[in-house]
Amino acid sequence: METNFPLRILVFTFLVAMVAGCGDQISDPIVQEEDYGSLEGIPIAFMSAVGTESSEGPYPNFRFKVEIDGILQAGFLEVIMPDARVNLPGTEPGGETTGQTEYSNLILMWGVTSNIELYNWFGEASDGNVMLKNLSVILMDEDGSDAARWNFVDASPIRYDAPDLDAMGSAVAIEALEISFESMVREY
Repeated sequence: METNFPLRILVFTFLVAMVAGCGDQISDPIVQEEDYGSLEGIPIAFMSAVGTESSEGPYPNFRFKVEIDGILQAGFLEVIMPDARVNLPGTEPGGETTGQTEYSNLILMWGVTSNIELYNWFGEASDGNVMLKNLSVILMDEDGSDAARWNFVDASPIRYDAPDLDAMGSAVAIEALEISFESMVREY
């Protein structure tokens, strides 16, 4: 996952620049201020790109929830979704076709709370008692309704990252759990 870090920084920098500096330079006659409240400082092109015009999408990536069998955990800060890859002829040594889909791992990140259910799930796996669970990541539209759903079957934690602590800092302490799974299905 570390290889995506420079790209994520580049995209974040672009979006910050769009919001901070381009609001007075971009106009769209179709979008009216009364449709969205105050548009001051927010470029219309940016608003359009994140799905504020239609319930058909595209949807912003900041409204989501995670459902995990038997675990109640709220407030996920970030979900790093996995990549999927089908092995085609010539992609395996010897040119064999496996016909299987390979997935990178799912990563969940959340602010530290008194709830340790996700840590306990990892602890069980690290003790050799692997408890497979099904989980879903659900993207929501601007009304809070489910807009897209990815289901992960037979998931198990494989890595836990404790938060970094800094006596001079003011950031939220973040925990992360890397999860392996058997299959991923986009439901809608």
